[in-house]
Amino acid sequence: MLDSGAIVVAGQVINLYGIRGEGGRPATELQNYIAHMGNRVTCFVRPANSFECHVQGYDVAEAAVLNGAARASEGAPSKYRTAEQEARAAHRGIWGM
Repeated sequence: MLDSGAIVVAGQVINLYGIRGEGGRPATELQNYIAHMGNRVTCFVRPANSFECHVQGYDVAEAAVLNGAARASEGAPSKYRTAEQEARAAHRGIWGM
C-alpha cells in the first residue's frame, strides 16, 4: 500500500476514486481493515484513472474517509464529503492528531 488513497490489487496500483490518501499510520490502518475484511477487493473503473473498490460490500474509500485515514478530494461524491465531516467532528484519524 502506497498511501490510504492507493492500494495494490492483483499486483496493480489502484488509485481510489474521490479521495486523497495519507501515508504512514493511516495507510497501515486501511491495509489492516482490508485484511480484516478478508482481502477480497472488487474494483470498478471510475473517472480520472481511478477506481471505486469494495470489500465485503463496503466502499473502501468511504471507510478510509469516515475513519480519518483519507480526505475527500475536490469533486468527490457527497457521501465522501459527509464522511469527512463526521471524521473531523469525531476527531478520528488524521483529524485527531
